[in-house]
Amino acid sequence: MDEIHFHEVGAVDAIVDIVGAVIGLEELNVDEIRVSRLHLGSGFVECAHGRLPVPPPAVAELVKGIPVYASDIQGELVTPTGAALLTTLASGSDRSRTSGSNRWLRCRVQGPAHSEPPAAGHR
Repeated sequence: MDEIHFHEVGAVDAIVDIVGAVIGLEELNVDEIRVSRLHLGSGFVECAHGRLPVPPPAVAELVKGIPVYASDIQGELVTPTGAALLTTLASGSDRSRTSGSNRWLRCRVQGPAHSEPPAAGHR
């Protein structure tokens, strides 16, 4: 592959989002991500190619096979970058969750057994 084209995405913005998320997960020692139903939103969004339905086609394609739902909340609640991260990094989905819970991401964190909390003011 000689060239990558980011369609309708700010290339630098998407790369920063993805790299930042992966670094954060690594720093937190997250070893599993499971996704329950994603609230996609509804309505339409305006983009460079005109008016698109929510979820936009990229999100609809990325979340195939994952439990999703929509409500009367207008707007895009899952972006293509967010959908790509979740569908790539998640080890599975929690299909048993049927409510519209706000808890959509569950992580299992495994760190050193006797780790000390960071010093005050240190992130």
